[in-house]
Amino acid sequence: MKMIPAQLTQILALAALALALGTSSTLCFGGQTYGTPVGTMTVPQPGTTLPDATLVTWPGEPKQHYQIRADEAYTAQSNASMPAGEKFDPHGEVGLRRFFQTRGNYITYGPMQGPVVELTTLAKDRPANSPFTKSHQTQNLGPYIPDQSTLLSNSQSANEVYGVETIELVYVDGSGNQTILDYQRIDVYQPQANEAANFFVQNFQQMIALNTSTAGTSFGGDPPRALVNTTQTIYPGGETWVVIYPGAAQATPPSGAVKIQSTDAFGPGGDNWQRNNVFMDLGNYVSGQGTYTLQMMQQSVYGLETFGNAASFNVTKYYNVNSQLGLTK
Repeated sequence: MKMIPAQLTQILALAALALALGTSSTLCFGGQTYGTPVGTMTVPQPGTTLPDATLVTWPGEPKQHYQIRADEAYTAQSNASMPAGEKFDPHGEVGLRRFFQTRGNYITYGPMQGPVVELTTLAKDRPANSPFTKSHQTQNLGPYIPDQSTLLSNSQSANEVYGVETIELVYVDGSGNQTILDYQRIDVYQPQANEAANFFVQNFQQMIALNTSTAGTSFGGDPPRALVNTTQTIYPGGETWVVIYPGAAQATPPSGAVKIQSTDAFGPGGDNWQRNNVFMDLGNYVSGQGTYTLQMMQQSVYGLETFGNAASFNVTKYYNVNSQLGLTK
């Protein structure tokens, strides 16, 4: 398709203008007057659903965004047609374009975004006479998996794991003029594999982290006081908390794992979230000597999941006492 790359602000401005006009313009080519088609881009395809049905409003943008994890697939459907009485340009084409922008943390910095890059689509452009025949007006597109996307410029990985994807239905006439018929935007978040919780001991003598091995760290007599920090990958609107259970770390906490109530919190919608220095006084959760394990959990639209690696520690019944003998007068 004969197109010139543009910044996303320009893309959205053109799209908003085309959508606002709501009427077709006429284009001249070879002495003929042709109409401009109209079209829609739907995400996901009718009859299918996204893992997350939440729509997010961004300031200053006319359309709400969809949300998806980078390792999940989405589909789309396009529909293009000529307005009644208009003649199509036999040299025109209808096609699909995809763009991606990295983003800053929306909660902290606002909707800060990086440069626009164009992605491959694996969808062929269609000559104007194809989509405008009734049997070919509708085209199913995808599935597209963001973290498997490649750059159109060099086929290298787009590293599409935290940002905004834009998918457009575009018409280019025989003279190379481009019209955006419709578009949708999708907020992309890291997959579950990127989630990590880090546990630390609040102990001013030992100053060591809890172990992720089953050996654990020994604490004489009393259980440690601990802190947990997370990476900035808590899913929008997700609930997180820490559980504790006796024994070595397991891939999935046992049914008897106990929630540490003071760690329970809900993240805001519309962006990733991070938790820092969440304090845990473990004295009420330890019944005796032995190995205990801490594990953070996340509940979101993707269900109940573990969040990062577990951490274990040992409690012994012995105290380590340093003393000194001497004489008094």
